[in-house]
Amino acid sequence: MCFNPSKNYQLSQGHGGWYNDHTYDTKRFATGVYGGTSWLGQIIGIADYKNNPNHRPVVVKIESGTSTDLFVGFNRASGINKDTADARNQVTITQAGNNGLGYSQSWLKAKLSESKTYTVPNWRNGIDLTVHVTEINLSAEPSYANVFMTYGDQNMDPPTKQPSKEPKVPSLSPIDSGPDSECGNGICEMTEDSSSCPADCAGKELVTTFDFNLGSKGNMFSVEALRDVSISSLVINAMSKGRGEVKVYTRKGGYTDHELSSQSWELIYSNQAVVHKKRGQPTEIGDFAKPVLIKSGSIQSFFVHSSKSLVYTAGTQEGVPFASDDSIVLYEGIGTTNEFDGTTYSPRVWGGIVR
Repeated sequence: MCFNPSKNYQLSQGHGGWYNDHTYDTKRFATGVYGGTSWLGQIIGIADYKNNPNHRPVVVKIESGTSTDLFVGFNRASGINKDTADARNQVTITQAGNNGLGYSQSWLKAKLSESKTYTVPNWRNGIDLTVHVTEINLSAEPSYANVFMTYGDQNMDPPTKQPSKEPKVPSLSPIDSGPDSECGNGICEMTEDSSSCPADCAGKELVTTFDFNLGSKGNMFSVEALRDVSISSLVINAMSKGRGEVKVYTRKGGYTDHELSSQSWELIYSNQAVVHKKRGQPTEIGDFAKPVLIKSGSIQSFFVHSSKSLVYTAGTQEGVPFASDDSIVLYEGIGTTNEFDGTTYSPRVWGGIVR
């Protein structure tokens, strides 16, 4: 039915989600690149998320290193899910894009009974990923499925690099990125930051969309930090070409009840000579006066205004996730006719790039 793992993940992680009061309901299996990693645990059904004293997950997200991931869940036929017509009391594996945080078509990849296995050939770096259901216990309270996921041989070691012929200057102190860190795999893991792994965490960009069917002078939107982040610039999608003024404001928290007043906003960028590109092309505005620091789990809002106007797309619902990566989630916002003193339009998807 509708309670598939990828949709459950989206509902639990989304802003104002159905059950995001239980942060332990989802787990992440970051496989890494080189193999030798695994995840073992018990997964419960969606109907038991409040009957969960041992904090077992409802969904396990298998991180692929791209925006398209796998989601593993136990389709327990009970409670709100008792009428499920397919894969009753089986482990289901679905695939979805947008990091599981926004709208994306989901695809059923496997339905597994006890002792059954699903293998993804060449998951990453030519190494297979295997999901094995070792037990399904319907007599336990709550019922659970015991699942063992392996990426390659657990005894595998990361490939060693050939020694360089160039002499190396020893570092003052080695950087420990943590046991789960895979610095250099293109993913800014939770154990990494721009200091410990600049290759993965520094200079990241989140692209929303440069498609458009609407436009106005400004756009307000919010982002949520999945880790401590620093946002230093935006790239906008302008309605008209030529030189014009761009202003960017920010505030901690959401923008609701602050749409028509600048009192609670901080002006972090103002430039009267931004060269706007034509619609659908990125317009660079340069860095803010100072980076915007956002603590993990916090919401930060932005208001972008241009004298040449902005173009963007119609959203589906204000406040739902639209784009995300391993650092931030960007939510659908609103359009504005003027700078704090005009009509607002909801929902709208801000078009551009967050840096």
